[in-house]
Amino acid sequence: MTATFVRTRPAPQRDRVLAFIKERVAHNGFPSMREIADHMGWKNKSGAIDACHYLVAEGHLTRQRRKGRPTREPMYEFQLVEGVQ
Repeated sequence: MTATFVRTRPAPQRDRVLAFIKERVAHNGFPSMREIADHMGWKNKSGAIDACHYLVAEGHLTRQRRKGRPTREPMYEFQLVEGVQ
C-alpha cells in the first residue's frame, strides 16, 4: 500500500489568501496566481496554486476548467463560493 502525502499551507496563511481573494474580487475580480504569491511574499506561484486547491477542498472556492489553449490562459479558473465566511 502506498501513502499519499498532501502539502498543505498552515491555516493562518490560507486565511490570509482567502481574505486577499475576497478583497480583490470585491474590487477588481479574481487575482492571478502571481498576484496572490506576490501578496503573500512567496517566490513562485506554486504556493498560491496549492493554497487555492486547498481552499477548493475546504469549500471556499470552486474550480472550473477553462476552455481553449492553456498557453495563454490559466488552466483553471477559481471562483468564490457564495455565502461562505
